[in-house]
Amino acid sequence: MRGMRKRKAIKEKNCVDMISPTSFYSSQGDKVKLNWFCYELALSIYDSMKDELAHRLRRKKISDEVLAEFSIHYAISHAWTQMLSICEVCPNRCISEKDIFCTLFDEKHLFE
Repeated sequence: MRGMRKRKAIKEKNCVDMISPTSFYSSQGDKVKLNWFCYELALSIYDSMKDELAHRLRRKKISDEVLAEFSIHYAISHAWTQMLSICEVCPNRCISEKDIFCTLFDEKHLFE
């Protein structure tokens, strides 16, 4: 999953600028794999909406910032099927090990 995110980050750096891992934890104890999953899910929602609706959203004066904020809040309730299919092969095991500390939050090169 990290390689996929890094490639997407290179392709569209803006997405990573809009949605930060810090939106998904407020303390060291919150740096768990479930919150990393939610971060990845928010990026996925943002990417999908940006790709599919970008032109229409701009005409309605909906900014990238508003779209990113929506994606962060919507991450718990949407795109589970898509994300879970990726999770089946991902070595991070964010769902099955949801309460385990996630070192990815501290790997700044993934989202800078």
